Amino acid sequence: MINLNFKLNKTTVYAYLVVSCFILSIIFSSYIFLIFSFLFCYEIFNKVRESILISFIFSLYFIFLGFDTFKYFVLMFFSIILISERFKDNPKIILSAYSNVFLIFLLYLFTLEQKVGDISNVLSFETRFWPVLSNGEELNPNMIGLLSAICAFGYYVNKKIILMIFPLFILLVSQSRSAMLFFILASFLYSGVKLKNIFYFLMMLFPFIYFLNNSNIINRFIEDGENGRIARILFYLPYLKNNYLTGLGYGEYLVFVKNIGSLDNLFLAIILVYGIWGVIYLLSLFIIFFKNKKNEDSSLRLAIFCSFMVLGLFEGSFAFNHLTWLIFALSFNSFSIKMIK
Repeated sequence: MINLNFKLNKTTVYAYLVVSCFILSIIFSSYIFLIFSFLFCYEIFNKVRESILISFIFSLYFIFLGFDTFKYFVLMFFSIILISERFKDNPKIILSAYSNVFLIFLLYLFTLEQKVGDISNVLSFETRFWPVLSNGEELNPNMIGLLSAICAFGYYVNKKIILMIFPLFILLVSQSRSAMLFFILASFLYSGVKLKNIFYFLMMLFPFIYFLNNSNIINRFIEDGENGRIARILFYLPYLKNNYLTGLGYGEYLVFVKNIGSLDNLFLAIILVYGIWGVIYLLSLFIIFFKNKKNEDSSLRLAIFCSFMVLGLFEGSFAFNHLTWLIFALSFNSFSIKMIK
């Protein structure tokens, strides 16, 4: 029998409110809901005010690249710093809230029109799961796949194995190879390299792999190859060469994404959009991560951080998908200056 009970305390309530704000930001296409989510982290603001101030001063340069660039960067580091500090002692709570809230959202997406075909084509794996919101915004299958992978991973961490069936199925119909890699890598790193954990992990994945091998999805894996990623990287190379110091800006990048497609590499996209300043920020995240103090959640932090970085070899990863910021934030013990000195 599935146990859906959870301890109702302030941290749990805040976790659900924060996750709900992120959901509303995509439904209503408004970042204002992200600002609302910060209000639920007000209690810890003083602990990280130095880090926030330093990051804010650092981000002022991006005003010269356009207000959109400045705004997106500020929202990103606010989300990562505040949520990391607010839930550093109980990351599994926000993972559980994320899984439950986003699963409802993902199931809701099945009621929407699809960009290609209809829902019957999706369920028969003839087309990818590509829903279109009522405001006309399209939710890319790779984005859907990543959200599903995080949902499934959250249930895995919280030992709600039966509930993993639903997000794993959504992951399959998204046909996102990078998201499948994210889930497998995150689950494996969290389980650890002990023989018992490896055996348990393989037993858990066996039905998933068997279904994958005997479905039409395998044809996409073979036929699509690198899915045009190399051609897009070659297109962006001149712009990288001309803007690696200053950055192109987020608004300009979105124009290219709409007409050409995204630069499916976290590290190259950071350089293209934010220039050398983006590289410095990314390096600072690596430094803060490696300064994490060992505790009972170290394997979880390792799994989340490494999986997002590996995903960055094939996608924009956390930096260009704001729905993942609150999960990536769990990679860190704290952004308190006292903690990271």
